[in-house]
Formats: sequence, structure tokens, C-alpha cells
Amino acid sequence: MADSTDIEAQVRELREQFDALKKSLTEQSANAAKRVRGGVAAARNSAYQIADDAIEYAKGEAASVGDAVRQHPTATSTALVTAVVLGCVIGYLAGTMSTNSR
Repeated sequence: MADSTDIEAQVRELREQFDALKKSLTEQSANAAKRVRGGVAAARNSAYQIADDAIEYAKGEAASVGDAVRQHPTATSTALVTAVVLGCVIGYLAGTMSTNSR
């Protein structure tokens, strides 16, 4: 009977150790989750700031382009017509080259 009592004591001690280990793992997991959440929040805030800066930069550049177009309408229309003509020429050449290769 002494062996049975000894085994029960060992089982009880193992359960206590298991519970302590379980509690420790739970605490470590919670701390790790908090650190990850903090890192994700910081990364998200940084990304928002970068996006806001990019938007402000794009708005400023758009305003600059708009001002340049208003100040130089002839140069703008000439640049657009030139771009269209170049596009047509490139398209024509690409079309004729693709039909010749068939």
C-alpha cells in the first residue's frame, strides 16, 4: 500500500508541475501577443504616415502641373500633340512589324 501512496504523491506533484508550466506558457504567450500587437500597431501607424506624406506630395505636384498648364497652354498642347503623334507612329510600326513576321 505504501507504493500506491507514493505513486499518488508523484502524480499529484506532476500535476502541480504541469499546472505551473501551463500557467507560465500562458503568461509568455500573452506577453508575446502584446509585443506583436504593439509592433503591428507601430508598423500600421508608420504606413499611414508614409501614405499621408505621399498623398500630400502628389497633391502638391498635381497643383504644380496644373499651374504650369495654365501658364503655358501652347507648350502643353504642343507636348500632347507630339505624344499622340509619337504613339501613333510607334503603334503603326509595331502593327506593320507584327504582320510582316506572320
